[in-house]
Amino acid sequence: MAASILTTANRSNWKTQARIKLVGEDSAVLLPDATVEAFVDQAERAIKGKVTDWASLTGDNKENLIDAALSYLCALLVPAIRNIMARTEKVGETSITRDLDFNKLEADLYGESGAFCQAISTYSCMPAHGADVISPTTPMFEEFK
Repeated sequence: MAASILTTANRSNWKTQARIKLVGEDSAVLLPDATVEAFVDQAERAIKGKVTDWASLTGDNKENLIDAALSYLCALLVPAIRNIMARTEKVGETSITRDLDFNKLEADLYGESGAFCQAISTYSCMPAHGADVISPTTPMFEEFK
């Protein structure tokens, strides 16, 4: 599936934005294009599933759609970033420790993606009528009233 939301036609610097959001700089060495592009389809599928009228959006709604897809993509990339960003770095005699909670970063990015989706004027969230419960026995369904 070819990307249709995160394309250079929609936003020319989307890869730069993803890199800056995740590693703090536009470094193709730390986060290569191939790594970023490997997760684009998955991120777009998730956003298209949430925003069913995605293809007809224009203006600010389209920008929010692109931002939602970008944030979702970045959330998917957090596990890869966890492997390349050193927790501690030694500079001469000084040791620098990064206080970075990758789990929080990932959750924040998923939340940010949801917030951008909610900013789309045609977006509606379906209310939850029940919840699936994981059980070692027969699957159960509980109705909330």
